[in-house]
Amino acid sequence: MKKCFLSQFAKPIILVIISVLFSCTSNDADKEINNIKDTTFVNHSKDTKINDETSYVLPSPAQVAIIYKKSGLKYYEGLTISTNDIQKYANGNEYSSTFYLGMFTADMAYCMLNQQAENSKKYYKASKILAEKIGLIQVFSNKSIIERIDRNILKQDSIITILSNIQSDIEDILMQEHKEYISPIAFSGAWIESIYLAASVYEKSDKKDINYNLMFEQILIARNLIKSLNSIDTKDEFLNQVINDIQSIYDVFFELNSVKELVKDKEIEDVDLSKLSLTSSEIKTLIDKIKNIRNNYVSKK
Repeated sequence: MKKCFLSQFAKPIILVIISVLFSCTSNDADKEINNIKDTTFVNHSKDTKINDETSYVLPSPAQVAIIYKKSGLKYYEGLTISTNDIQKYANGNEYSSTFYLGMFTADMAYCMLNQQAENSKKYYKASKILAEKIGLIQVFSNKSIIERIDRNILKQDSIITILSNIQSDIEDILMQEHKEYISPIAFSGAWIESIYLAASVYEKSDKKDINYNLMFEQILIARNLIKSLNSIDTKDEFLNQVINDIQSIYDVFFELNSVKELVKDKEIEDVDLSKLSLTSSEIKTLIDKIKNIRNNYVSKK
């Protein structure tokens, strides 16, 4: 029997860790990531809003934590969404509120894992407002979390533990209320915000290294994420736009000449990514697509 978790909602809280796809990683990180066997599945079987029983695989919190610990995603002020505008993101329906909760928790993780205590608390409080809209207020009402952030902001392992504890609380509530469909929606918001942060950090960095294995890993995540979102039984216009936007990022990547030349007729999983090298114009094309999509969500509200 497969292990079934809802962890891909909580990884919106930790997901920014993965977004080092545009930053440098060590060989040791790659080895440790490959050795992790804790794979996350999404179980749809008891969710009345899911129209099939397929499980889609997404990376586990253990995997993304190791990636961050061995890689660097430098902090730059001004990249994240302004918490002053949180109320406008809480005015939509359950789907849009869930999506923006994913974005804000990704920003919170970016701040926490870069030792930005005050900004971390701001994003925690902002996330609480969005969480209330979708029935998760109790997860973000723990006053001790703010104190733990203050005490442990310089201790990366402790910060990851805090994020994982929030994850566990969210999983419990979603399973109890049979609201598993929330998971991929929040994950999609965090995925878009995370790769936006990664792209922005890459642009600002002096050293333009790209870990193509991690970049490709994000594309594979997008493929499963699209499948999971499509399995939700709804015709919601906002959610359909999210699916289209993730699909467009996926398509842009595989339309790049360097990628097409490498992939050809192979199965995606069989591609030797060590041979991939994007031109500067291809990188710009991909980054521009990511930034335009993300900024549309921030500006449309």
